[in-house]
Amino acid sequence: MEWLRGALGQGGKDKAGDRGAARAPAPARAPRRVRIQEDATAAATARERAKDKARKDKKDKDAAPVSRLKDDFVVDKKVLGEGHYGVVRRCSPKADPAATFAVKTITKSRVTLPEMLRREVEILKTVKHANIVEIVAVYDEPHYLHIVSELCTGGELFERIIQKSSSKEKHFNEEDAAHILKEILGAVAYCHGLEPPVVHRDLNPENFLFKAPGESPIKIIDFGLSRADNDESTTMHTRVGTPYYIAPEVLKRDYTLKCDVWSVGVIAYILLCGYPPFYGDNDRQIFRRVSAGKFSFPSPEWDHISREARDFVKRLLSMDPQQRPSAAEALTHAWIRTHACDDAADAPTPTRAAAAAAIDDPQVLDAVARRMARFVAMGKLKRLALNVLA
Repeated sequence: MEWLRGALGQGGKDKAGDRGAARAPAPARAPRRVRIQEDATAAATARERAKDKARKDKKDKDAAPVSRLKDDFVVDKKVLGEGHYGVVRRCSPKADPAATFAVKTITKSRVTLPEMLRREVEILKTVKHANIVEIVAVYDEPHYLHIVSELCTGGELFERIIQKSSSKEKHFNEEDAAHILKEILGAVAYCHGLEPPVVHRDLNPENFLFKAPGESPIKIIDFGLSRADNDESTTMHTRVGTPYYIAPEVLKRDYTLKCDVWSVGVIAYILLCGYPPFYGDNDRQIFRRVSAGKFSFPSPEWDHISREARDFVKRLLSMDPQQRPSAAEALTHAWIRTHACDDAADAPTPTRAAAAAAIDDPQVLDAVARRMARFVAMGKLKRLALNVLA
């Protein structure tokens, strides 16, 4: 057994030696503890420096003048308009009390998608066109966002349509409609021509204001659902828009900037007859008819609308976006060039004469009144976030 004890002893000694060799660096542990203490001390010092900096920044912020809306503008108490996120009031710069603007005050706590609000503000600050509302200043305060813009007092395009439906004529004449559509298409063509292009995605009569009562320029005022990072070959997939005006390809979640042209086509149809081409008692019925893309020009209310006007509407409401004209191309259509030229309003045309004769036709008036009454009965149109629908 000696040889066994010897072997074990020798082996144990060797293993112990090996373990001893493995533990040789053990004395280095002390510096590790020192380094840990040093690290903790450094971290504590960094925290104190951060606190000192935060206190200094706060002190500097409190001492520095803060640019706020009330410092630069006098705001009226009367509310001009009210939405889900805030209100619109009239305001005047303290430096020029005679000037008047509109200020939209948005309560930040009500905004569920702040990135959409930031995107809208950035787009409005970028676009510069006679038929797009101009942003004067933006005030980003802790609890509110104030957007100061030019003041438009002429009312919504939707309100003009309602007023026309109550008039003897019941709808816009072709010259009035062509002038309005020329301005709308001009603004859309400008947006589509930017780099990157701006796609509105929610063109409807509620998103247009007239600069002043009577004959005045029309302005696009709302870019809340717009996109500014696509080109004509890039498709979008989010279902957004307003039921009557949404393009069929948007419902399929595969569309380009041509969706805006479809919406202008729907607006053109309404301006010319007083009611929409795709009607339904609820959203699902409307979507089914939009998806089918079938519409007509019912008699008698379309009997006196020119062939050129019908062709213009047909082209803008083409189901195939590739066949649909661009906004710039739509501006060159014969109907726009004929009816929206500067002297068109004074030119005696067969269309105007026929329309004047139709005004006294009780059958036409009754038919338009019935259809428009159904349309208006739906109430003021409200934006619908379609991406929540299946």
